[in-house]
Amino acid sequence: MAIRIPRKLDAEIGIAKYRNIANYVPKIGDFVIWHGFWKRWYGVIIDINGGTAYILKENLPKLLFTIPDDERAKNTIKISISRIRSSRGGEYHIIQGETWFIDD
Repeated sequence: MAIRIPRKLDAEIGIAKYRNIANYVPKIGDFVIWHGFWKRWYGVIIDINGGTAYILKENLPKLLFTIPDDERAKNTIKISISRIRSSRGGEYHIIQGETWFIDD
């Protein structure tokens, strides 16, 4: 069986769409990845109130999407949207539809 070597990526074809996180406008259902120095968590925006996003979070995506209803309140955090927009060093990554929001 021959091993197929992937073709070289064309500079015109990107591997993902991305935008600067400073331009991020949150929507319910956005997937959030937070990286700290030793920890990380994954979340989904479940509500937006003014300048605050309410995020249901867990340590693994599988746990996030299978969280029992009675544990949702204790796993929900609120974060200022301006904090997300001003994050640097890869602290926050947002996936909205097909677009990743990252810091440049």
